[in-house]
Amino acid sequence: MNWGTELWDQFDKVTDHTQKGIEFCERYTHFIKDRAKIEADYANALRRLTKSYLPKKKEEESPFTVVKSFNDSLKEVADIAGQHELLVEQLKQKILDEMAKLMTELKIERKKHIEESKRLENQLQAQLRTLEQEQVRAEETFRNADANLNLSRAEVEKTKNMMHQKAQACSECKSSYALVLEQTNNHQRDYYNKLLPQVFQSMQELDEKRIIKIRESIKQMSDVERGIQPIINTCLDLISQSSEKVDHGEDSRRVIDRFKSGFVPPDDIAFEDLGNEDTKSIGSSNSSKTREPTIKSSSGTTKGPKKKEKGRLAGIFGGRVSNGLFLCTYITLAIYLHLLVH
Repeated sequence: MNWGTELWDQFDKVTDHTQKGIEFCERYTHFIKDRAKIEADYANALRRLTKSYLPKKKEEESPFTVVKSFNDSLKEVADIAGQHELLVEQLKQKILDEMAKLMTELKIERKKHIEESKRLENQLQAQLRTLEQEQVRAEETFRNADANLNLSRAEVEKTKNMMHQKAQACSECKSSYALVLEQTNNHQRDYYNKLLPQVFQSMQELDEKRIIKIRESIKQMSDVERGIQPIINTCLDLISQSSEKVDHGEDSRRVIDRFKSGFVPPDDIAFEDLGNEDTKSIGSSNSSKTREPTIKSSSGTTKGPKKKEKGRLAGIFGGRVSNGLFLCTYITLAIYLHLLVH
């Protein structure tokens, strides 16, 4: 299909179509530019994110496998960010630069073809005006000659020479008009069958060039992104492998190694007969020998509080009391213990 033969009388619509094609090309270029910006922002955000979660100093690194796996995955995410940065670079170099060059060429070529069309049209219009002027001059010559001939019938002898001159002038004018008419027809024929179709053909090639370039660009965009996928897939595989190194049992053992104090739990507390002074003193002595519980602090293992008050319950009844008061108290305590047992 050829625009020159099929659209010979639709030049304005063809020029409008090619203009819209260039505008679409610009719109597509803006899409690539915005896509590259999004990829760049995404890569920067990934890098900032991984940097904020990685340990700042080597001594801050954790011995636990789950933390090590997470840190390794963060490093792989940073490598993925690097691949997106590479994608941005290739989008700019291989697509954006080429599309910018293409749009410049399209605008220049389109302007040149439109100017050529106007020049050819002006030449045709000038030839038509020449034909029109020649036609008017021939008509005036024939009218004048016809008037003179009518006048010369009354005086044939007197105007014989004048008649011959007028007839010759009419013949020359007729020949001139025929020549200009032939030239005009040839020019018009060339204009519609050769010159204008060439302009249309150039416009068609211009538009097809735009379409082909955009088609290649779309494919190239997918190829560029597909090119970074192997490395991204490798990073993802390494993240998966890192996750397999997580050992919950090992981490539990490390918790024991890290926080174990080495102490053993205290022995059972012996029963003290609070009514027997000898037993009370022995119990107090035994109580004082009981191991103190240990308390783990942030700075390490420390001993518990200082020795408890010896025989605290016995101290309730310490001091000198009368035998009656002591007996009463003893009986009350025995009843209380009996109730507790039963």
